[in-house]
Amino acid sequence: MTESMSRISESTSFKLVAHHIGARGYGVSFNLPETFRGDVVHVLYEADADAVQSMQSQHESAHAKMLSEKYVLPFCMGRRYASAQLNITANSYASSLLPPNPAFFAYYCEIPIDAATYDVTYRDMLEVVRTVDLEVHALDDLFAAGRIPVPATPDFLSLDTQGYELEILEGAKQTIADGVLGIVSEVEMIPMYSGQPLLGDILNFATANGFLFAGFTTMFSVSPHRAPIGMRGKALPGFGDALFLRNLDTLSEDRIAPDRLYVMLLKLAFIATSFSLIEYALAALERAKPLRDRVARATLEGLQPRKYFQFLEHMGTMVDEAEPHYPPVHSVPDDSRPAGDRRTSWYDKHHQAALRRYAESRAEGANPAEPVARSDAITALGQSNFGRVIVGWLPDRAARALRRRLRAFASPSVSAAPVSASAAPTYSRFEALLDDWGFAGAMHLVRERRLAVEPFVRSLDESMRADGAHAHLARR
Repeated sequence: MTESMSRISESTSFKLVAHHIGARGYGVSFNLPETFRGDVVHVLYEADADAVQSMQSQHESAHAKMLSEKYVLPFCMGRRYASAQLNITANSYASSLLPPNPAFFAYYCEIPIDAATYDVTYRDMLEVVRTVDLEVHALDDLFAAGRIPVPATPDFLSLDTQGYELEILEGAKQTIADGVLGIVSEVEMIPMYSGQPLLGDILNFATANGFLFAGFTTMFSVSPHRAPIGMRGKALPGFGDALFLRNLDTLSEDRIAPDRLYVMLLKLAFIATSFSLIEYALAALERAKPLRDRVARATLEGLQPRKYFQFLEHMGTMVDEAEPHYPPVHSVPDDSRPAGDRRTSWYDKHHQAALRRYAESRAEGANPAEPVARSDAITALGQSNFGRVIVGWLPDRAARALRRRLRAFASPSVSAAPVSASAAPTYSRFEALLDDWGFAGAMHLVRERRLAVEPFVRSLDESMRADGAHAHLARR
């Protein structure tokens, strides 16, 4: 692990720079397939000096090795410089600058660990066992004072600080404005700590600072009453991690030079892909495309060695070659429009005829969305925990080869050619690309969505497809 505080070269700006605050045990929110780990510089902050010492002694641990280039900084982060007291709890990962909320002690959370299931009771987890006096710093101040070992603006910022996230974000406003593209923040829906902000407060901050809420990466449900098994239903959303992505409308040439804007859009596309937000990634790539001819050769040469750039180049090629098939635009059905509106929609013109065509196509052979038994079993193996563990043990090149073999058994083709009614389901070339580069989760989502609509869309005749691809209300 790199311990030196000497600043690294400006060429690192072509890498992805990820800052994570609350990094006890080397836990981070920006985890990538092995192929891309050399593309990321991790800057980790941890307030607990004992935890920092433990991390430094465990720099060869499995978690540490997942972060190829990393810096561990012993800073407690907040809104501004101040003195504070860190509450070290019985579960040290729940330690916070805020005191635990006694009202939360009644809650519990059910979690599976391997084959077992446990009830986590927060009266035990949140017990304060000691306190530590320390100094609080703002991220903006550390950057201004040159105390961060990586000169480049963070591309990704994540926070796991037990209710103190808004304070830290307020102290990082300038850093965020300078170029942060993705944020993951712990959020609570029920106050776990006294006086803490909740999900709505974090949402308001993100929106006001140019970010869109992109979903939860994790979510834990809690209950204030611990019922016996057999009498448990839904629990309450308690806490989790919320993802925010930079609003594309805030990235424009009137604010950002073309070279920097091009790199930012590519990085945003990659970050979105890593969280399976494929269409958002494609939108970022679309905005980057017209800039490429105006980007300096040195910028392109700096990007070339980066694996994420190579992946995005392949991804862009797939977009250019993709078949232009879409579900019909639903528009507004006749019975939903005000009286006197004489326009009509695709739904009212074609829906019943389209259903008949789809039924006829199903009657001609097996539904292409239903795998044959052999491919279903092999696919299940590849998606199982066992299969993922096997792939995880292998070197990167061997893992790719095994994934290709599993796909080959499940489907003899990875082309995007039309699916016949009698053929086993295929993996599209784009799905194969995602899988080959290690984005198995994104691949399964893309494939699931494709198979859900493809049989219906391909059953439409050409006129229906043409009429429906970009349909809007039209005169009768």
